[in-house]
Amino acid sequence: MRKLNDGLNMKRVWRDACVMLAFLFFGAGCAIVGFHYAQLEMGGRLLGWSTSPDTAFMYGFPFMAVVIICIAVSIILSKKLKDE
Repeated sequence: MRKLNDGLNMKRVWRDACVMLAFLFFGAGCAIVGFHYAQLEMGGRLLGWSTSPDTAFMYGFPFMAVVIICIAVSIILSKKLKDE
């Protein structure tokens, strides 16, 4: 029976997974911030909401944190791969 890591460098797999997650969360964050910005702007114009549409950018902070963590982990794993 073959082991899971035969022929695969698991650090490279995790590095690539972190890079893909960073791209996915970046796209999801942009979509969510854009949706909430449009919703807040239309709510302010049509329904008289008092909040500024710029507050929609606060929805992007968790996504930005995840992207930064994923990039940091992928950089650390890349440096460890070079050392091997």
